[in-house]
Amino acid sequence: MVAMKKSTGFNNVVISVGTSGQKRIAESVLPYYEKRYNTAFSVIVDGDAGKRIGSGGALLKALNHYSSIEDIDRQKNLVILTGGISKRVPGFSVRGKAFVPLGLSDDGREICVLDLILENANALARRMDAG
Repeated sequence: MVAMKKSTGFNNVVISVGTSGQKRIAESVLPYYEKRYNTAFSVIVDGDAGKRIGSGGALLKALNHYSSIEDIDRQKNLVILTGGISKRVPGFSVRGKAFVPLGLSDDGREICVLDLILENANALARRMDAG
């Protein structure tokens, strides 16, 4: 039996993170997510030169990223804003909130917050039109 790839239902997913260190960590695991979900992932840092720009600024950076994609109006795109300061779980602030582990899946793979976001986003993507 061949395992089928999952899909986020989105053509592109942009994840914002708070620091360049979190970006390096995210970029190291995103090839796994691209393969698993058959979706293009990008990471942006929601700050420049040590100055935080907040969720609104991160959203504008994500939209700017999407502006360079051809036929963007025919695609479904998702922005996940995870760059805030992790005051409630400071032990995971180095990794970033999206990559906080939540346990193991039935096949022994570590599940993190990003997995839950993508699973729920898939249901949304099925109900929306491209553009």
